[in-house]
Amino acid sequence: MGAVIISAGAARAATGSVAGSWKVTGSIGQFDVNLVCTFQDAGGKLTGTCKGGDIGEVQVTGEADGKTAKWRYNVSFQGMPLMVNYAGTLDSPTAMKGQITVMGTESGSFMASKQ
Repeated sequence: MGAVIISAGAARAATGSVAGSWKVTGSIGQFDVNLVCTFQDAGGKLTGTCKGGDIGEVQVTGEADGKTAKWRYNVSFQGMPLMVNYAGTLDSPTAMKGQITVMGTESGSFMASKQ
């Protein structure tokens, strides 16, 4: 469920990089989100995986720019394909929080801590 963004230059140095492993918790409606997402950042383009009991392991893509991170992935829920998007703001080099949207509708929120 997701997307990531972080800016270059001074902003990146001040906030740190999204690259690495993050523990992501939150909720989408009545469903808990409990994931470990690992990101690679190549010039602001994010790739990687998110793993969790409900979704298994999924490939993620996204963007990172300054204090903003966005990532997304596709899952199947009750036979219906869904795109889940995450849009977060880095509070520090090791913490971010933001919103989760599913199929374009704001559906929940998350907090993440860098591992």
